[in-house]
Amino acid sequence: MAINRATFHITDDNLEQMVLEQEDLPGEFSVHQMVREGQLDNRTMAEQGFPGNSEDRFRQAGRITGFLREFGPTTNMQSQDGFNFLGATVAHLFDDPEKVSSWMRDIFIKDFQQNVGEKVGDDHQLVSVTPLEIEGFYDE
Repeated sequence: MAINRATFHITDDNLEQMVLEQEDLPGEFSVHQMVREGQLDNRTMAEQGFPGNSEDRFRQAGRITGFLREFGPTTNMQSQDGFNFLGATVAHLFDDPEKVSSWMRDIFIKDFQQNVGEKVGDDHQLVSVTPLEIEGFYDE
């Protein structure tokens, strides 16, 4: 019961403490450097995300805002095919706990799957998407 009360009292001020630190990421990101950190509002997410996204689309999905911590390679790292050049951890704030699973399924994962084969950034291509099977979201 206490976890439910705590969950419903989260505000955007709490999001920074909810994203993972670098040492909590998989080992393959241990030598990456932080390249971006901060608030991730719906407008920024739409502008910097996949083509066709909009601030309104994210808002209609129940997303209020988020916080991002992103890690990229250092200048002395050699990139090659299959290299995980970017790792990020994001905490999202929703207006309704019932919308978390639909966000993950219908927006986040679906957008990645629909953009396999497309360029992402300079000299990079999204070559595959492997969704993790996670259970136990509040709205499942």
